[in-house]
Amino acid sequence: KTITAGTKVLLIGDSVMLGAKNNLEAKIPNSFVDAKESRGIEKATEIINSVRAQGMLPEIIVIGLVTNQRYISAATYDAILNAAGPNHKFILVTGYCGPTQSRDSQNAVTRDYANTHDNVWLADWYALAINDWSLMYSDHTHLDFSGRETYTNLIANIIKEIQ
Repeated sequence: KTITAGTKVLLIGDSVMLGAKNNLEAKIPNSFVDAKESRGIEKATEIINSVRAQGMLPEIIVIGLVTNQRYISAATYDAILNAAGPNHKFILVTGYCGPTQSRDSQNAVTRDYANTHDNVWLADWYALAINDWSLMYSDHTHLDFSGRETYTNLIANIIKEIQ
């Protein structure tokens, strides 16, 4: 499946988002999920540039790429927003990788960035996942059935709010 002219929401993610792909595309009308295992945040700019070059970049872009990141800075997110150009709305999804792989600094940068940019919203997956391991398989990272639903609803509700 490739992105089409009718796409209203582009979701770029890693294996966590990949697990929820069918749920996301079913619940969010005219959405396209580009998610892949082990993907890092550096791929977001490349994907956005490619979709923009095709003339298909939608207004709303969701970035769920914290899971595999050891380092994120405001400059990381600046590059993503700059690749898209003006007139886009972004949703940044925090990450959760279980109790042994902290993403606290990455999530702090993500929260701060969303809180300081008018065109950026936060989907705080970490805040939901930290208190409910039943949302994930035993690796405490990847989504089980209820996790896919919860993750999808978190993102879909923000999209409804900003559309």
